[in-house]
Amino acid sequence: MAGSSKGTMSGGMIKELLISFRRSTGQKPQRIIFYRDGVSEGQFYQVLLYELDAIRKACASLEPDYQPPVTFVVVQKRHHTRLFANNHNDSRSVDRSGNILPGTVVDSKICHPTEFDFYLCSHAGIQGTSRPAHYHVLWDENNFSADGLQTLTNNLCYTYARCTRSVSVVPLHTMHILLHFEPVSTWNHRRQKAGQ
Repeated sequence: MAGSSKGTMSGGMIKELLISFRRSTGQKPQRIIFYRDGVSEGQFYQVLLYELDAIRKACASLEPDYQPPVTFVVVQKRHHTRLFANNHNDSRSVDRSGNILPGTVVDSKICHPTEFDFYLCSHAGIQGTSRPAHYHVLWDENNFSADGLQTLTNNLCYTYARCTRSVSVVPLHTMHILLHFEPVSTWNHRRQKAGQ
């Protein structure tokens, strides 16, 4: 699941996603990994508390004892950090234009010394220097290793249906599209219930 900078994810939206998942797979999600963007560092824990509570309530509304482990990750795209290879002549670490290769992760030296965060440049630099996404893991009940979550995050960047290559951040684009059209889908849902 992913949240958007347009606003917070409501419990109703989360419940609809859980129901949709159960309808298409025949089971409830065993774990939830929630990527969220559009949050400044000063808002991290306020958003975490509100949206984690919404996730918990949505799960409990399906079944009172249903509480899957949740991992909550905030992704920041707007920052001034750029990554460069130590050796620009090494074809194993740079592409033809001198940019770092897609899938490059930095999780030490420039990251927070005690918090779980990392920079991931999952996309190829088409023009200019690639800008990595900065991921902050605010909550992790799934007990991911750093490598495990970084690999999952990078792999998700290859799942965006409108692109034939990896994108710069996990497919939050899909949630942006859903949230943009949410009033239309809500209206259609109400029409169907009314029998029109």
